[in-house]
Amino acid sequence: MKRRYLGGTHLSLDERKKILWGLLGRLTLKEIAAEVQKDPTTVSKEIFKRRTSKRVKTNPFNGRKADEGQCPRLRRFPMVCDGCERLTSCGYMWRCFYDPNEAMGSYQGLTTASRKGSKLSIEELKRIDETVAGGLRKGQSLYVIWLSNQGSIPVTPRTLYNLIRRGELSVKPIDLRNMVKMKARGKYDYDKKEVKTSDVVERNITKYFAYMKAHPFVYPVQMDTVESGRAGSKCFLTIHFVAAHFMMVFLLDEKSAGEVSRVFGMLEDKLGMDGFKKIFPVILTDRGVEFSKPQGLEFDANGEQRCKVFYCDAYVSNQKGAIESNHRLLRYIVPKGTIIDPYTEKEVRKIVCAIASYPRRELDGETPFRAFEEIYGEGILEKLGIEKVDSRTVNLTPSLVLGK
Repeated sequence: MKRRYLGGTHLSLDERKKILWGLLGRLTLKEIAAEVQKDPTTVSKEIFKRRTSKRVKTNPFNGRKADEGQCPRLRRFPMVCDGCERLTSCGYMWRCFYDPNEAMGSYQGLTTASRKGSKLSIEELKRIDETVAGGLRKGQSLYVIWLSNQGSIPVTPRTLYNLIRRGELSVKPIDLRNMVKMKARGKYDYDKKEVKTSDVVERNITKYFAYMKAHPFVYPVQMDTVESGRAGSKCFLTIHFVAAHFMMVFLLDEKSAGEVSRVFGMLEDKLGMDGFKKIFPVILTDRGVEFSKPQGLEFDANGEQRCKVFYCDAYVSNQKGAIESNHRLLRYIVPKGTIIDPYTEKEVRKIVCAIASYPRRELDGETPFRAFEEIYGEGILEKLGIEKVDSRTVNLTPSLVLGK
């Protein structure tokens, strides 16, 4: 018999306290929903929306390595640390908790605000308009503009979208990056014959997953190249640190295995063997010709192993989706079809610094620069000449390099 739930009513403070008691008592989602006579989906959404997260300092003597990632418990029910039997020995830096009183206050504030119209004065609208327009000219998103200028923007990012949609600002919806036209997907020959060498077979994606399962505290790195326009010979080598959302970019004179090995040798010289092993334990890349000699990447000139290299399946770029997604920020500065040959190493470092200093929603408003230093330690980026930029001045348009 299908259970019937009471609908059309708000969660009270007592019902929210029952949810917390259920979490502490390690009840199932259905059991908690039965206690408050609500649908399980309603309870799940309540916990996810009203939970509070915070970063904590882990105990270095608990025998576990600190993990900047997210605990699997937080990705699905119960989605909070309440009732977790491993809380005292947890090695994760991020914790989430459900507080009935805070949840009730947050909900009441939301319902009150939703009934109020916009009370912004003309002066406030003008100041918001100038701030938003200036940020968009630098290629920043509304979230980053709001995050970097909270003192002069007394509204939320969602309200900024609404102000633009209602025409109360000089900025138009077409000025936002997400309002671009979608292009038709390209057609690929998926039946194309694939040449599988012994190097690829020994380092395929299945072996990668097995290695990561055996080494759960290893932070993976993804690697790719960004090609120049048709008339150019140079290209970018991109190395993405998944946990920190941090991407390094290096200029290659040509798209070849020798050039990639040259960059790896340069990184080892600057960081030392121990520093190199620390940030490059395992690398996932595609089967491009520039990565066709994994031995030159895994071993140094003296034959000492410095990292592990694995390959994605052919035509399955989403297996390294983190770096593919992060390439969009690079393409804001270097649009597709741009000839890379005139770029210098100094200009490439300038691009890296701008992208690394761009706050990310995935990092709760933190920058990849800061996240990288917390995970891998300070001093590494300084050796590579990468400096932090004020997030309010970050420019993600071609003018960053062209100076226009």
